[in-house]
Amino acid sequence: MNKEILTLEETAEYLSLSLSTVKKWAWKRSIPVCKLGEGRKAPLRVRKKALDEWLEKRTQYNLEIDSIPEKTKKAKKLTKNEDLDEFFERIKNN
Repeated sequence: MNKEILTLEETAEYLSLSLSTVKKWAWKRSIPVCKLGEGRKAPLRVRKKALDEWLEKRTQYNLEIDSIPEKTKKAKKLTKNEDLDEFFERIKNN
């Protein structure tokens, strides 16, 4: 995939995820998206470079979390009103 800007469908394919998962993450702003236009129906796009940086950040987090004892991991769950970036920040600060 050589494109710089991806549709949500292309993003789902790139991440090997379902389109519904990518859409949910996009609307929650859990993945780096940009909105083209205004209103609810404005199309969303993803810059491949930003997505790759986002993936790298998550990979680094996963390596760090693997070193945490299992008992501690269970206490570190995503809260209902928390997005992924807030979650990662909270985990780092604890």
